Amino acid sequence: MSYGLEILRNDGTKIVSDTMPGGRCFVQVLTLATQTLGTTSTYTFSNVPGGESLRLYTMKAGMHSWSTGTNLSGQAVLNVTAYGTFPAIQSRLLVFAVKTTESFSNDIGISLVNDQGERTVSALYPCSEFLGKVTLNSTPTTTATTADGYNWYTHDLSTSLGANRTRFILWNLPSNSDDTWYAGDAYVSSGTSGSYSLQMQVATKAGSYTLPEGFVFGLDGISASSDTYGVRIYDAGSSLTFDAGLDHMVIKAIEQGIAFDTSGATNTYTLSSLGSGTPAYSLPPFYSERWTADPNPLNISSHVVIKQGFIKRDGSDYKTQVITLQDYTEDSRKNINWTWGVTSGLVVLVVNSALYGGTNL
Repeated sequence: MSYGLEILRNDGTKIVSDTMPGGRCFVQVLTLATQTLGTTSTYTFSNVPGGESLRLYTMKAGMHSWSTGTNLSGQAVLNVTAYGTFPAIQSRLLVFAVKTTESFSNDIGISLVNDQGERTVSALYPCSEFLGKVTLNSTPTTTATTADGYNWYTHDLSTSLGANRTRFILWNLPSNSDDTWYAGDAYVSSGTSGSYSLQMQVATKAGSYTLPEGFVFGLDGISASSDTYGVRIYDAGSSLTFDAGLDHMVIKAIEQGIAFDTSGATNTYTLSSLGSGTPAYSLPPFYSERWTADPNPLNISSHVVIKQGFIKRDGSDYKTQVITLQDYTEDSRKNINWTWGVTSGLVVLVVNSALYGGTNL
């Protein structure tokens, strides 16, 4: 395209262009409570043209699976089904759109698309904003050994970035060819104000490891910048959706089809978006717990296995693995197979963290 609109921040950073990927328009957060096995709930997004325009990020792993589709009116539909029941465990999804259907009262309004027709700025949905980089404490708060021989550490940090805003956390995992894996917090709710904690788990068989950096993005509640010139876009309710004076998220890529193998095998995805720059990306969660009663009915015991999904980056390879955290015998007879989170069709958001002060780890 030889024409179009580019918007630069006052420091020269390009935050809108005709080649920039869409997908940073935040639609809503869905918190799904425990439901009866097999219950299906349907959500319709009237301003998103078809299910293929939705991007769903798992923030909290519960007992729900989902699929997207399109209704007869051409609107995006999300069908969520409960595949298990476990009290007090919710699923949480962040819903974004790469395309939107914009309609303006009295034919007034602005929305922007790229060369592929993807929405880069919407007059309906807020454009995600970078709030700040966070650094984990170097001293672990917990230390243990997993059942399959990994040294297992938990590191945390405290921050107050983005009070009362929905927050999405991306992590710049260090590239490593060692047997070192990571699992970190991805979400902070809009109900959280003041100081809050973020955690990163590390499972490693190496002698040492490097901690990742975290990048906090605010998805809603945008406030006007102090700039006295530039571009601002508001929705019909006069809420700000875009401000050229803010550090809006610049998407490098949205990678789809990521999966966990519950057998413990490593899944490898070679992604060009990880092969250059200093990528930061989302970390989808997965957990499982299995109880198997002793085959001898006279023995009041069960074999318990607890697993968790971990992720690593090795150059341009994004790798997933399910690690066995605990394997023990419990003095109780149960046959249970719980899983929290889906194991396939996961979506990973990638940005260039160098735009936000990221280090090439």
